[in-house]
Amino acid sequence: MFTPEALPALTSETRGQNSWVNYGPHGEFNKTASPSNTIYADQKSGLLPDWTWLERIAK
Repeated sequence: MFTPEALPALTSETRGQNSWVNYGPHGEFNKTASPSNTIYADQKSGLLPDWTWLERIAK
């Protein structure tokens, strides 16, 4: 569905946001918050480490 070059950016966006929302400093609050009340991370630009998108990659 996505090119190999897109995987680092896609993984950083989806896993990074999900991890921060669910396990970050506001994780307990976010567990019961509605989408409009969820506390999201500030937008950033960067890539997560390679292992976050290379491990178990389908070939």
